[in-house]
Amino acid sequence: LAQISGILLAFFGIAILFVDRYTTTDTIALLVMLVAAFSIAFANIMLKRSQISDMFHFIIYMSLIPPIPLLCLSLIFENGQLTALKTMSWAAFGTLVYGSYMGTILATGILGFLLVRYSASLVSSSILLVPVFGLFFAALIRNETLSPPEIMATLCVMAGLVLMVFHEKISPLFRRS
Repeated sequence: LAQISGILLAFFGIAILFVDRYTTTDTIALLVMLVAAFSIAFANIMLKRSQISDMFHFIIYMSLIPPIPLLCLSLIFENGQLTALKTMSWAAFGTLVYGSYMGTILATGILGFLLVRYSASLVSSSILLVPVFGLFFAALIRNETLSPPEIMATLCVMAGLVLMVFHEKISPLFRRS
């Protein structure tokens, strides 16, 4: 009961964020976000089923493939890449390093490491923290003000995750004597 309550509460929080942002966000952007969420879920299931023992090395090898077709697509459909590289600020360079190393290789490597050792349902639920941390760092770094629905949504997601992760310890509290 605690795990189901946690799932419902966390998804209620995500729904609040979805509705709150829907008024200011393009529909296509929201659809891309939903497709990305399902893609992450599918990838986690495939990683769990793969039975790979050294997930970090697998992520490193996997990270070598996408840059080649992405570079080709960029050269075909965009222009000004060299100018952008020459005029790149240190903040933009830091963003690039963070996104490519920390956000992709390190985070996915840790996720894969956890998937080898724990159930996919337990590990995958932590992905719900992505919008929570996004809002937190937007407020911390960019001084953005969180709206009351955003605060309520993050609290719902956090409480839901506590119920999902610690459901075995919390479940006795829900049972009648």
